[in-house]
Amino acid sequence: GMLVAARAVQGIGGAFLAPATLALLTTTFEEGKERNRALGIWGATGSSGMVVGSLLGGVLTEAVGWAATFYANIPLVIGVALLGLRAIPADVPTERRQGFDVLGGLTGTGGALLLVFGLVQGPESGWVSPTTVISLVTAVALIIA
Repeated sequence: GMLVAARAVQGIGGAFLAPATLALLTTTFEEGKERNRALGIWGATGSSGMVVGSLLGGVLTEAVGWAATFYANIPLVIGVALLGLRAIPADVPTERRQGFDVLGGLTGTGGALLLVFGLVQGPESGWVSPTTVISLVTAVALIIA
């Protein structure tokens, strides 16, 4: 249970990290060559980090044990957080601040969830089964909404 919960927390962290870093890049760097370079570096480090992390995770698991894979990220997170405090400019106050679109988040997430469910369920239940059809139709409606 603890392992599943810890991996879930890591997954949620990763889900927040990707859009947050993209937002920082697009607001920090001017459109054009500078932003293109930043996005290229972001893509290269993300993909290479995934590969290197998987390989080193296997080595670390063999050498020390699976629990070590949770602790290996702590120094990286601390280092990146400290560098981020220095490198990321503070937000400039604006007159109007938009709130989080809760309804949009729920409909988008629900639509994506039902779309995947319908596509996975289709081959098993049949593409014209009520479960599959209702899932896919509701998914499209939620995504459009």
